[in-house]
Amino acid sequence: DNRTAFQRFLPLGPIAFLPLGRDATTMVWSTSPALASAYKALGAERLTTMVNLGFFMDEPGLAEVNAQVLAAQERGTTVDASTLDAKWNDVLMSLTAEQAKSLPPPIASISPTSIASFPLKLSHAESYIGDRTVLVGDAAHTVHPLAGQGLNMGLADVKVLGEVWESVRQQGGDLGESPRAPCGAMANPLRRRLYIAFTLYARTIPGKPPTPLRDR
Repeated sequence: DNRTAFQRFLPLGPIAFLPLGRDATTMVWSTSPALASAYKALGAERLTTMVNLGFFMDEPGLAEVNAQVLAAQERGTTVDASTLDAKWNDVLMSLTAEQAKSLPPPIASISPTSIASFPLKLSHAESYIGDRTVLVGDAAHTVHPLAGQGLNMGLADVKVLGEVWESVRQQGGDLGESPRAPCGAMANPLRRRLYIAFTLYARTIPGKPPTPLRDR
């Protein structure tokens, strides 16, 4: 049943799943630049196993696997698929039925074209409103990919903008000359505090088991 979003907080950063449908899920894994590079070099099949280990394996075991992945990267190779498969089989054998209920469904495969990495950063436009221009979503602000809050804030931007435009339309005004004050609500001080809070939280979170975020 692929209906619940999960997030696990690991020492180097969270790994999160967001279901897109019955057989598809989007995933983000925040980690060190060195590990991100090593994970990408694994290829889709081995990365699939690595992602499953990232969600299911205990932290000491995962740290050991990460060390092997990094060591192989430094040698100019990649960790053997059979090594990762053996670790994954051990994890599956150790899981109880009760534990399995609280964990996400294992990943079956990863599309090779979807594998990418990008640096985490905090950004916030000084002004959302320009000459017949308005910024919303990631064009206006970026935050750590934590619990989907970047999407939530983007949707809130659109809601405010839609309310302003509807008010202007009802008054017969020019949408391109919408009042700046109402649109400025998208960039209020609370948002600035949220951006900073998410970044600080993401840098200090301890490792803990996967947590269901929401049930669709």
